[in-house]
Amino acid sequence: SVSKQENTMVRYGASSLDPRVSAQGPDRSNSRVVLHRAIAYSLSYFLAWGSFTIGTCFTVANLEWPIAVKYLANTFVPLQGFFNFVIFLYPKVIRVKSMGGDNVTWFQASKIAISGG
Repeated sequence: SVSKQENTMVRYGASSLDPRVSAQGPDRSNSRVVLHRAIAYSLSYFLAWGSFTIGTCFTVANLEWPIAVKYLANTFVPLQGFFNFVIFLYPKVIRVKSMGGDNVTWFQASKIAISGG
């Protein structure tokens, strides 16, 4: 019946009566998760490569890199893979921690998530 189909559409975030409902449906929470993860990956990229870019600007200007910029570049560029790993693993750690309740520490949840449990 038509009313049954409309109820199904509303449940899944679509409605023939109100086109704004689709923006408020279940996919909205997934969109927010994707947005937050994209922002986290972008920030890790700029954290890793920002100091190197500043140092390159000094090189282009025929100037010596400041020692702080050298240390920052030499520290954060190799850590980009670690930052990406942490961002990738974070949802799994949250899921393990929520399933274990208060009995699971962050470290234990991280070990379980890394081991694939």
